[in-house]
Amino acid sequence: MKRLFLLTTFLLLAMNLLAQVDPNAGVLHIQQFTGTAAIIIKNDKLRVQKEDQVDSFTLKKNGGNYELASPQDMDKIYTILNITPAQLETALKDQAGATLVAKLLDITTKMKDQKLLVQPAANGNSDTTPVEEGAQPATEVNQEEGNNWLIALFAGIGALIVGIIIGRVTKPKLKEPVFQPEPVKENNIESVQPVNNKLVEQLKQELAATKEKSNLITEKTQKLIDGDNAYYSAVFEKLILPLQTALDNGNEAEVAKYAHLAMVHFSSITRVKIRKKQNYDDANIQLITGNASLTQGFPVIDHQTPIDKIPANIRVLINLLQKNGVSGLDDTIIKGYKLKDL
Repeated sequence: MKRLFLLTTFLLLAMNLLAQVDPNAGVLHIQQFTGTAAIIIKNDKLRVQKEDQVDSFTLKKNGGNYELASPQDMDKIYTILNITPAQLETALKDQAGATLVAKLLDITTKMKDQKLLVQPAANGNSDTTPVEEGAQPATEVNQEEGNNWLIALFAGIGALIVGIIIGRVTKPKLKEPVFQPEPVKENNIESVQPVNNKLVEQLKQELAATKEKSNLITEKTQKLIDGDNAYYSAVFEKLILPLQTALDNGNEAEVAKYAHLAMVHFSSITRVKIRKKQNYDDANIQLITGNASLTQGFPVIDHQTPIDKIPANIRVLINLLQKNGVSGLDDTIIKGYKLKDL
C-alpha cells in the first residue's frame, strides 16, 4: 500500500508538469490549438494577433481588474484564435476568475510586459513551430522552441521517475548475500594497497575545474538567451507591430518605411549570428535595444548631399523611399550611412 501511494504521488507530479499555463515563459497551452498567437495589453487596449489576423479591443477597469468594454468582442477573439469556449475553459480550468474572459485578462496582466503567447498543448499533435511575428530565427535558442522543450524535459523526467518506481515495485527481492570476510593471513602486509594521495588530489582539482567550466558555460548561455529575448522583444515592439498597424491602416509611406527598416535590421542580426557582420551591424543592434550612441560616428546623407557623394546602391534605395513619401530611416545605418531629411 505504501508503494502504491508513492507511485500515485509521482504520477500526479508528472501530470502536473504538463500544466496549461507556463508563467515563466508567458505561454498559455491550449489543446488542439494550431500555430502561435499573441495577446497583449497596452494603454487599456487588448491586442490579439495570430498570423495575419490582428485586432484591438477596448478595455475598461472594474476595480483592479480589466474587462472588455464590449462583451461581444469575446466572439471576435475566439474567431481570431480559431478556438472554442470549451477549449479555453479546459486550458483555464485551474485559474481563478468569474468568467473565461476575466481569467484570460487576469493571466495576461500577470505576464512579463503584459504579453501572453498562446501555443498548442505539449501533448497535442499540432505543429508547434512558432509563427508569431518577431519570433526568433533558427539560430536563436528558441524562446518560443524556447519554452516547449522545458515542458518536454519535465514530462520526460516525470516519466523516467515513474518508470524507475514501477521497476522497483515489480522487481522481485533477491536475498542479500551473507558477507563472508576473508581470513586474515598473517604477515601478508604486501597485499594492502596504500591510498595514492597524489592521485586523489589531482582528481579533486580536475573535478573543480570541470565544475567551474560548466558554470561558465551555463552563465554564458543564459546571457545569450537574455540578450536575444531583449532584442527580439524590442524588434516586435518597434518594427513588427508598427508595420502591421501601417498595413491595417493602408498607410503606404509607413509601410515602405518599416518594411525597409525591417529589411536592414534583419540583415544586421543575420550577419552577426553567422559571424559575417559589417562595421555598422553592432550599431543597428544596439539602436533597436535603445542605445543610439554607437550610431553617432556614421555620416549622414540628406537632401543637401551632392549626388556624386552618394554611393550608387544607396541612390537606388533613396529613390524608392522618396517615391513612397518616406523622408528617412531615423538613425538606422545602411551601408555605413544614415538617411535623413530626404
